[in-house]
Amino acid sequence: MYPKELLDREPEYDTAEWHEWKEECRAVVEERSSGKAWTTREVEAEFEIEGFLAPICYGKRRSDGLRITLAFTHSPRFYYGLREG
Repeated sequence: MYPKELLDREPEYDTAEWHEWKEECRAVVEERSSGKAWTTREVEAEFEIEGFLAPICYGKRRSDGLRITLAFTHSPRFYYGLREG
């Protein structure tokens, strides 16, 4: 999902540069998937994930119980490609 040149310049974890780099990665995921990308914390707040079969996870949306499927990247971890129903 990520271009090699972006992954080749991954900074030290949890530095200011790393947080900027992570947001660049989010932008790539959102552009390539034509939709929203969630972090793990954002997914946990909005969805109840019931299982994983990499690179897919499934569960339900907390607000209305609708069944969902999301794809995810490994590192940095973003969830994307929301499918409902």
